[in-house]
Amino acid sequence: MRNKINSFKFRFLRDEFNKNVAILSGGIAVSQLIPILVSPALTRLYSPQDFGILAIFVSITTILSVIANGRYELAVMLPEKDDDAINIAAVAFIVNVIFSFFCLFLIIFFKSHLLRILKMESMGIWAYFIPLTSFFIALFNLLNYTNNRFKLYRDIAKSNIYKSISYALVKLILGFFKTGAGGLIIGQITSQFVANSKLFDNIKKTGLLASISLRQIKELAKLYSNFPTFSVLAGLINTLAYQLTNILIRCFLWRVDLRSILPFPDDPWTSPFVHWNRRFPGFLPACSIRTKSQFHYKINFQINPKKASLHWASCLHFDFYSIYTSFYPGIWAKMV
Repeated sequence: MRNKINSFKFRFLRDEFNKNVAILSGGIAVSQLIPILVSPALTRLYSPQDFGILAIFVSITTILSVIANGRYELAVMLPEKDDDAINIAAVAFIVNVIFSFFCLFLIIFFKSHLLRILKMESMGIWAYFIPLTSFFIALFNLLNYTNNRFKLYRDIAKSNIYKSISYALVKLILGFFKTGAGGLIIGQITSQFVANSKLFDNIKKTGLLASISLRQIKELAKLYSNFPTFSVLAGLINTLAYQLTNILIRCFLWRVDLRSILPFPDDPWTSPFVHWNRRFPGFLPACSIRTKSQFHYKINFQINPKKASLHWASCLHFDFYSIYTSFYPGIWAKMV
């Protein structure tokens, strides 16, 4: 039996594609396991209201980060030359910086109005960190695509693990000082910074940063202009399909003191709406882009409930567990 397992492992890992998939999957699995292990402690250190503020914070920053790069990060994989790829990454970075400053401008002058609309006055000063967090998340997506182009799969897996470890440690440490929702938000920002530092260091070692030029940036921004033209809308709608649901439930449908439901917005059991949207492809109105040629795209809206129903039985038990743990965040506190 052991010989058969070793033989299968050898044949499976001998293929480079399988090996890369195993590396990335292993990194993601470990990074998802860490939040589960620290969750019982976090529910003793933070209140449900703190997790509710974090959930709104994460939903807003996730929505903004999808469009922050102008979707130019998707074009990093296309050029044949690495010089062109790094200049496309520079385009995405510039767009990200401009967009982040625009968001900061809106928050500086309209923070009170925006928080009043979302009924999240309790977020207070932490609203100023929304543009920074959105910037880091979008930068992580960009660096992830860039590292993927250079086949740095092991480093991508490590960055996910470092991100998860730093996130858990910061939340645990700040939780002992009773920092409230601020501890969770700082943990979110710190984890993104740690992961970005690791991924950026890989790009820096390639020596390609010296090949970035303003002329190439302008040419490539125009050449791949179809990505912001078409893909921004697609990515925004797909993200709103589940993130906007969280915001609407907390802000408009339920009382303020019940806004703490669906905690752990970035953990495996997240909101059941996230799982449903992923398990039921086509169940919610989604916007997808189908490539006809390298630079021509067609936006296609489609709803496919029949296809979605095929996945119901496979996820019924898991999502029941998600709903239970989401609506009863105190369950972990009772277990320890």
